[in-house]
Amino acid sequence: MKHRASSPPSRCPAGRYALVVATSLLSLVLLSLLRFIDGDEGYLLLAAKLVSEGKLPYRDFFFPQGPLLPVLYAALLSPFGITWQSGRFLSAALAAGTGWLVLVAIGRRGGDPPAKAFGAFLFATTALAFAWLPIAKTYSLAAFFSMAAYVATLPARDEPRATRRAIGLGLSAAMAVGVRLYCLAVVPILFVAFWRSVRRDKRRELIVALGAFVAGLLPSLWICASDPENALYGLLGYHLNRSALGFGASLSQKVLVVRELLGFGSSGHAAGLQLTALLVVLGIAAWRGARQVRRDGALAVAAGLAIVSLLPTPTFSQYFALCVPLLIPAVALSLSDAWSKRSMLARRSVLVGALAGYAALGAVEWIRYGVTGNSVIGVDRPEAWTLSASAEVARLLDTQAECGPVLSSWPGYLLESKAAPFEGSENHFSTLACRKGARYCRPA
Repeated sequence: MKHRASSPPSRCPAGRYALVVATSLLSLVLLSLLRFIDGDEGYLLLAAKLVSEGKLPYRDFFFPQGPLLPVLYAALLSPFGITWQSGRFLSAALAAGTGWLVLVAIGRRGGDPPAKAFGAFLFATTALAFAWLPIAKTYSLAAFFSMAAYVATLPARDEPRATRRAIGLGLSAAMAVGVRLYCLAVVPILFVAFWRSVRRDKRRELIVALGAFVAGLLPSLWICASDPENALYGLLGYHLNRSALGFGASLSQKVLVVRELLGFGSSGHAAGLQLTALLVVLGIAAWRGARQVRRDGALAVAAGLAIVSLLPTPTFSQYFALCVPLLIPAVALSLSDAWSKRSMLARRSVLVGALAGYAALGAVEWIRYGVTGNSVIGVDRPEAWTLSASAEVARLLDTQAECGPVLSSWPGYLLESKAAPFEGSENHFSTLACRKGARYCRPA
């Protein structure tokens, strides 16, 4: 299977990309407004609200993630108000942007229009992507910046120099690390892929990329420097101590997650079968000696992210959502190759049937995350985990909490309320964090 080094110029590629992004945005916004709330969204959006009020993660409240999500969400949402709807809309927009980057990657790798159509289809129908990227968690930002960093490793058509790509790579990789620290593990893979793609002045362009990476890390480092002890605990110490599982139990839990990812777990069968299908296509393409699959930097980055996603205890299948956009370009190119071979009618009929089945699996998961809530993590009572239910609790709080800060069982209830959170209750991990690392937890 061979693809051209670059695709022929299209008459209106920008218009086509804009149409695909607009369509993806509409579908992602619809799902983001219907999808049940994930518990972590509450503390993440509340953190953005606190940042908009002048507070900083680590220094003023416990925060177990990289500092950039609350900072960026506060900066982008403050003019409109930080609400459930605005937070979900921004996440959906970032997810649509990730979908656009998937198409850019396919185009830079020589993909023809069918390959781009396959890429758009897969991104829109893969449950592990649409269930987790358009909600207000770290995945939307991390996936966008990780995909942007990968695209920066792909040379544009007839580019004279790679300086713009070098800057884009460095800044995007730094932003991904600032959102989810473990993205640091795949930065060397991205830089090696970039080095191989540069045609001239390799050393100069690598220095530019490294300089941009360091510059991109400065905002995160500045926030961490405001309280380095609490930052170290929030980024590392808490995660090393958050589970009481021993080695054997931890390993068993990770095996269960892998089984779920492949469609053999106790829940999420349809999403797992989709991921298995993507891996099967990639395996067949690699077995047939497809150079674009075996030397694809995106697959190496996805593999690196998958490995580090298995390290935390407990591990959750949602962590692997970052891998999906990186897998899609190679799968789309492989499907395009199969579509263009001889015996066209029979081969295309089988492929259309397989894609229809893939979309049906996605529809099953769409209903689960947006309608029934069956076996969705954290959704014990579906009617209580909707955007409208959370907003209703906030209105009730405003009628009762005029006297001072509120100690809430879940920080998400305070997002749209005028009430301030009681010190130390800014997220639902604070009690555990203080119990396991009390010397790091102190009032703001």
